[in-house]
Amino acid sequence: MRSDRFIAGFAVGLAGLVAVACNDITGASSIELDSEFSGSSGNGWGGASGVTSGGPATTGGTDEGAGTSVTATVTTGVASGAGPTSVSSSSASSVSSSVASSVASSVASSVASSVASSVASTAASTGSGGPVSWPQGPYGVKVGKVVPENLTWEGYPDGNGPAQTLAIKDWFDPDGSKGIHAILVITSQFGCGPCSQEAKYLQSHIDEWQAQGLNVKVLTLIIDDPYGGYPNLAAAGKWKTQYGLTEIAVGADPDYAFAASSSFATPQQTVVNPRTMKVLSVHEGYDGDYTKVENLAISNK
Repeated sequence: MRSDRFIAGFAVGLAGLVAVACNDITGASSIELDSEFSGSSGNGWGGASGVTSGGPATTGGTDEGAGTSVTATVTTGVASGAGPTSVSSSSASSVSSSVASSVASSVASSVASSVASSVASTAASTGSGGPVSWPQGPYGVKVGKVVPENLTWEGYPDGNGPAQTLAIKDWFDPDGSKGIHAILVITSQFGCGPCSQEAKYLQSHIDEWQAQGLNVKVLTLIIDDPYGGYPNLAAAGKWKTQYGLTEIAVGADPDYAFAASSSFATPQQTVVNPRTMKVLSVHEGYDGDYTKVENLAISNK
């Protein structure tokens, strides 16, 4: 009888001891992660790759190695003054593996979040991984200035598309992915002899450039209508069809958007670099010389 009571008492005591040991190892209330990270494969709790312990070893056999991948501090929440506890090797191994898996999972999640945040921050500051922001000014339409991003006109696009809003930002090609080599903006008006002369031969220049593999985007801005009145969509359409400007966009420009000064002569040719949207040259009058736009197109090809 005494033997049975002894065995029963021993079993109860052993169960309590194991429970305390498990509480010592698995009772973590928080996992705090330092910010250092590298690719070390030093083994920590239960052989978790890249995880090193920032606190005392509680499961035995821990390795603090040279790895600085992630420094994980596990707070066990054990009451102060608690004495050392022992646990069977099989229980320790099982609990250690569970803790290691939990820590590794938390570390991986934290690192992934940190890396994603860093990449997003870098993309925002450099423009990589998304649309490139408009170049910084000073803004304007004089030589050396960056064309304002918000310039738009009602008109007809290059090709035979329907009337639409034409936007200068659609021709911004910072990395050449759109295949645009140069931008030529021509300010013209009805009743202007030189303007008409240029318009008659403009499409043939486009054809020549295309044959050379040069993609020059040409935008003609009309500042009046055929009767000397306010420019409108109908005026833009008439100019485009009258001179057969198939590959040239034509827009109505009541605001004289590219007027480099308060007084200017037409036609006025403004050459813009699609990589930087900076004005490279402004020329008034027609002499048939497109050397500057051609040189820009060749350099950007």
